[in-house]
Amino acid sequence: RDAAPAPAPIIAPTMAATDQASVAAAHRAAVVLIARKKYSAALGGLRAIAAKHPDIASVQYQIGALLARIGRVDEAVKAFDAVAAMRPDDPEPPIALASTLLRARREEDAGKYADRAVELADAGTDARLKADAHEIAARVALARDDADAATAQALLAQKADPLLPLPQFVRGRLLYD
Repeated sequence: RDAAPAPAPIIAPTMAATDQASVAAAHRAAVVLIARKKYSAALGGLRAIAAKHPDIASVQYQIGALLARIGRVDEAVKAFDAVAAMRPDDPEPPIALASTLLRARREEDAGKYADRAVELADAGTDARLKADAHEIAARVALARDDADAATAQALLAQKADPLLPLPQFVRGRLLYD
């Protein structure tokens, strides 16, 4: 699954009401620009929010996702790393990092983040995050031509989300390759 922009910024409860309204309006404008594929302008808007409010992790995440979408991988990694620093127990930033790096064919780097995502997700109770973490780990294993690891991760993803047909996908990929 690709790293997708989070739906809305998380507003700090201590933020003044005028700042909240300003951030929400700027965020809405950036979302509209993304929908219109005006990525540079959207990136500028998101970066302006982040400059004023660097503690809003979801905006940093959206910056990373947008940078990944337009192929600016190293910048995306920096943005996702910033989110991971803000939310060290959250498996979503390492999942996004692994996905971004895997698409850039940087399997070894992706593997480190996939391992971290699995570790964090397995420590929690969110089945969706467990499935996502094991899915990215399976995709990394496939990219590394590690059939056993891919199969094991696919089964763990399906255990977390029984509707996820990842074992079948992995079997098909292994047969195809």
